[in-house]
Amino acid sequence: EGAEVRAFVPSNNTLGTSWRGAGFDDSCWLQGETGVGYDENNDYNSHIDLDVDAQMNGENTSIYLRIPFEVTDLSNITGLVLRMKYDDGFVAYLNGTEIVSNLAPANLNWNSSAIQTTDDAIATTFQNFEASNFFNLLQPGENLLAIHALNESTTSSDFLNQVKLITGFDEGAGQGGTGGIEYTGPMPISSG
Repeated sequence: EGAEVRAFVPSNNTLGTSWRGAGFDDSCWLQGETGVGYDENNDYNSHIDLDVDAQMNGENTSIYLRIPFEVTDLSNITGLVLRMKYDDGFVAYLNGTEIVSNLAPANLNWNSSAIQTTDDAIATTFQNFEASNFFNLLQPGENLLAIHALNESTTSSDFLNQVKLITGFDEGAGQGGTGGIEYTGPMPISSG
């Protein structure tokens, strides 16, 4: 949250997939901090730092996001969790490789839409997506998280994309954590 982000609403397929890679020049893109979105009804405003209403609303259901970050020590990284607040869908790439997607079409294009809407109450709560199979994509120094964020309709009154990338098994990441209890035998469950 609050990480540096560059954003671009495409008007054609000129960029192809080149924007997902670390070496791409995004200096002319919108610049701000995560989360990215807009809301005509102000429900998402507390989650939005970079407002893209003028660029996206009524124009395109897709927006490209680039979030650079640095990793200083890879030795203790044993897992990876992508935490997302989103309305309506997304595809996430780590250093150019797809790691997680949700509510995205099978054939992704520059003007793709999410395959369904996301309820506003769910959209503003971080959802965890396991990505530990991809932590080996991290490299010492500069890395890039790229998001192809998707709205369901160009006439939608709102859009949101907020992301956290959590390494290891940090508490609150939904993967392990500290202070937990390991159960080694049966655990009784009662209804009620």
